[in-house]
Amino acid sequence: MKFKYRNRSIRLTPEGVLFLILTLLVGVTAINTGNNLLYLLMALMLTLIMISGILSEWCLKGTQVEHRLPSHIFAHDPVVCRWIVRNKKSFFPTFTLKTVVQYPGLADHQEAFFVRILAGSTLFQTSTLTFGHRGMLHASGYELSTAFPFGLFEKAVSIPAPSEVVVYPKLHRLWTVQHGSLFAGDAQEIRKKGRGPTLYNLRDYQQGDDSRNIHWKISARQSKLFVKEHEQEDERKIQIWLSNQLPVGASNAGPSLPPELAEQFEEAVSLAASLVHAFAQKGYGVGLSTLDREIPPRPGMSHCNRILHYLALVTTLSAKNIHKSADRLSGRLLSRPHQSVLVLPWEDPFWKSREASFTQVITPSQWKDSHAKEGVL
Repeated sequence: MKFKYRNRSIRLTPEGVLFLILTLLVGVTAINTGNNLLYLLMALMLTLIMISGILSEWCLKGTQVEHRLPSHIFAHDPVVCRWIVRNKKSFFPTFTLKTVVQYPGLADHQEAFFVRILAGSTLFQTSTLTFGHRGMLHASGYELSTAFPFGLFEKAVSIPAPSEVVVYPKLHRLWTVQHGSLFAGDAQEIRKKGRGPTLYNLRDYQQGDDSRNIHWKISARQSKLFVKEHEQEDERKIQIWLSNQLPVGASNAGPSLPPELAEQFEEAVSLAASLVHAFAQKGYGVGLSTLDREIPPRPGMSHCNRILHYLALVTTLSAKNIHKSADRLSGRLLSRPHQSVLVLPWEDPFWKSREASFTQVITPSQWKDSHAKEGVL
């Protein structure tokens, strides 16, 4: 049972419900019998209810709350939320305080609990949050609650404190990427001489060679100077293409998509994000292309996070806007110098004639059936 007024609410605990029933029974019995002792007992019980309301209000007043989240958050992946709570009151401590941040779409959340916060002090605590979907999520503020002093009622107050967080798409464990079998059958990389860390060859020392490249062990064994030549550093690149075009006949774009199409698109975004993350971890230069955006391939996790940030916010586009740029899209496909994967949320005749331009074309359903094992990276 919960009662709301202004920015506060009161919820009866199971003990509170029992206490109220007992209070009513004592009151009815006192009226029927006229027993002064029962009247006194009822007055005492009502006084406890009043004291509970006053003390819980004092606990909540003067409490300042902040929270900190990690810089990179993935949907359906629990994250640690760090809480900072300050008791700004001069004398009265705060007892049994619970804190919750009011983000929409939370799949699961754990309250942070503080047993006692002395007047003028600051305490730190952690809890876990799990966001149910990707996107830019806006929190309206915090909810602070306490059952102090008797545990009969839980009083809560909502504190407006707007904040926002970008949640990356859900990641899957992609075994074919981790074990290097995604492009099985493709041409193998050509070893070239360069300045990489891997040994390419040994040759006789020549005038002007850097002495730091001399292989001293081999030179001592052969009584002749040999110089190390290194392989060219690996510059593997891959471009992930995500089709964000609505199927023919679909008229709604963005958050108003029909549920079935929205689910298929979210699965495709999740697969594209998983490919980007997995290839970036293996040292590839990863890029991303959609029908309205192109991010060129670069190595490094900071570039990967830039792509994931875009995928967190990507939306669908109507078909009529795409065909206007079909020629430009064809030019982008013809000019690609590296491997590419096309992720399709649904079958689309727009891509049918262009599938030959890609190293692989996959859909989430195909990937789940033959290549993926569910799990969080």
